[in-house]
Amino acid sequence: MMKLQINLLWSVLLVTESVVSGARILAVLPNTFYSHFAFAHSILSELGARGHEVTVYSTRPAPDPLGNMTHIQVVPGYKELIDRLMGYDVVRMYLENLFSGLLLWQVPQVKCEAFLRDEKIQELLHSQKTFDLVISEATRVEESMLVFGHVFNAPTISLWSTGPLPVLNSLTGNSISIAYAPDYTTFTFTDKMTFLERVKNLWATLLSLTFYHLFHLPRQEEFVKKYLPDLDIPPLEVLARNVSLTLINSHPTISYPQPYTPNMIPIGGAHIRQRNATLPQDISQFIDNAPGGVVYFSLGTLMPFQTLSEHLITTFISVFEKLPYKVLVKASPEEMPQIPSNVFPTKWIPQQAVLAHPKCRLFVTHGGLFSQWEALDAGVPVVALPFIGDQFFNARFYEELQVGVRIPLESVTNHSLAAAILEVMENQRYTDEARRVSQLFRSVPIPPMDSAIYWIEYVLKHRGAFHLTPASASLNLHQRALLDIMLVFSITAIIAIVFIYIMCKKCVLLFRKKLPRIEKNAVNSLVSSKNN
Repeated sequence: MMKLQINLLWSVLLVTESVVSGARILAVLPNTFYSHFAFAHSILSELGARGHEVTVYSTRPAPDPLGNMTHIQVVPGYKELIDRLMGYDVVRMYLENLFSGLLLWQVPQVKCEAFLRDEKIQELLHSQKTFDLVISEATRVEESMLVFGHVFNAPTISLWSTGPLPVLNSLTGNSISIAYAPDYTTFTFTDKMTFLERVKNLWATLLSLTFYHLFHLPRQEEFVKKYLPDLDIPPLEVLARNVSLTLINSHPTISYPQPYTPNMIPIGGAHIRQRNATLPQDISQFIDNAPGGVVYFSLGTLMPFQTLSEHLITTFISVFEKLPYKVLVKASPEEMPQIPSNVFPTKWIPQQAVLAHPKCRLFVTHGGLFSQWEALDAGVPVVALPFIGDQFFNARFYEELQVGVRIPLESVTNHSLAAAILEVMENQRYTDEARRVSQLFRSVPIPPMDSAIYWIEYVLKHRGAFHLTPASASLNLHQRALLDIMLVFSITAIIAIVFIYIMCKKCVLLFRKKLPRIEKNAVNSLVSSKNN
């Protein structure tokens, strides 16, 4: 009987597998930033490993190993251009003048226009190729990429490489929880905001939604009309609200709790696949020969070591040299004017494997979200040196979790950096909390990657997942917040109050007119009674 049940189970699984296996999946990835590409590539490579035919168009070169995928690089040289634009000077401008930081909105505009203009993309969009699914970061300031799903008549899944923002909540029909979900791109608030913080959060939310609808989205529409004039494309906002599913790089047990609609799937940590990878021999020997443990230093791919100011480079080297620990630095040896005996610089480091090493005791990081998940997964405490965007929010979050401390990159000095490193290294409570958070991070019912693949194949199986999108996605903001009803009620209440006021006033006036007559009659009655 048991054998029969097992055979039936396998039959069901095989039938289900045959429905979705071997699907033709197109991924369009204009973003040149490595973290965004790595997030997408981890999912796409897993889809390829599970038998799907994955075709990737990207501005980045093909990864090695490529896996079961076809990778076409478009817009040659574009990645290097953006890397130069996003150097330290731009970050300084962002820090010194918030309004100048709005120029960073030009980056997605430039990359989307260059992507659609590319000959290979034009050839693809006018080809007779067919696809069962399109994957992109379309609803994350790349809305012009939504045209691929429409052209190939395929459902679209959007990747969201950070946590949810008001724009995404608006498109998916989710609640815009201004009272307890801070805008992490602008502020470092927690989910317990003061009155003034809630006012600022409301202002930032309204500003971002206004900028998105009045400036960003119309610009994306212009690209579509300019480079695809012969195609009948619906408005991008309509296509955005018809996205089947959004896979979000947030975590259900670690991020600040907030609501998610069924078409929003949190998969924070899905990219963590290399924690057990073998370390290169030189790195392995350096770590193994560190009796007091290793400090690992990396500011991510957006801020390579050589782009730092001379002051910061000198500060880092000076502090590292005086530490009683070995320091593993993500930087080419040529980028460092001097290399202390306890410092090992290397251009490429398998970060997940290093953090998972038992002798890795501290991570000095920029506070990027992917590095955050990797540190929390490994249970390694941090010293965060944020310099742009959500990194300030993430760094504050480390302190809320009590797994580390923060120093804004612009405020780093020899004393502050050395004090922060020694505070975390020599205070056991940071390590204890990091290990506790690691257990929470890994305690999920379904591993993030398995969840991502399940829902992607769910969309493939059902040719979309529009039934997961709540009706609120088609409502305007004022309808969702019931502002129209409140307006009607308010007007009705005002009319009623005015009516009652007018009636009362008329009654008073009428009473005043009758009062002398009543008084006169009363006097006459009194006089008459006395005469009698």
